[in-house]
Amino acid sequence: MNKNAELFEAMLKNNKITAFRPAEEANDEFHSVIYRTLLDVKGKLLQTLVIFDDTPYVVIRCFMEPKAVNDGNRVAVERELTRLNGENKVVKYYVSPAEDVAASACIPYLLTGAANDQASAASTFDPNVVRLILDVFMNALPESYDRIMKAVYGGGMTEAEVKEAAEAAQQ
Repeated sequence: MNKNAELFEAMLKNNKITAFRPAEEANDEFHSVIYRTLLDVKGKLLQTLVIFDDTPYVVIRCFMEPKAVNDGNRVAVERELTRLNGENKVVKYYVSPAEDVAASACIPYLLTGAANDQASAASTFDPNVVRLILDVFMNALPESYDRIMKAVYGGGMTEAEVKEAAEAAQQ
C-alpha cells in the first residue's frame, strides 16, 4: 500500500470512520489503492471512490447516474453540468465515455525531493483534506443531483435554450 493510502487508513481508524470498504490494491504501475463508499444522496446510494496512487494527486470520483446520457438529452445534460462546474470550485461534473454522469475532485499535494521515487520523496499530503473534500461532495451533491436528474429525465431545456443550441450547432 502506498504511503498516502496508509495515512488515510490511519485517519479513518483514528476517527472511527467505518463507511469505507477495506482498501483494494489495483496492482498497476501506479500502485493505486482504492477505497469505496456509498454516499446517500436523496435516498439514492451513489458509489464513490477515493483513489490514491504514486502521482501527487488524490482523486475522489462519484458515479451519479449510469448510462444516463443519450442523443435525446445530451445537450441538456452537458449544459447543466457546465453550469454546475461554473458554480462549484471543487466538485466537477462530467459525462464518462460510458455515458455515465459522474462527479470528481482532484486533490493535489506537494511532492518534494525525488519526484520519480515516492519512497524517498517528502510529501505535504494530509488525509484530513480528503475528508474535508468528501464533506464538500456530500454538501454539493443533493442540489446538483436534482438538477442533473431533471436534465437527464426531463430534457431540462427551455424552448429558447433548444433554439440557441441549434443555432450554435449551425455555426
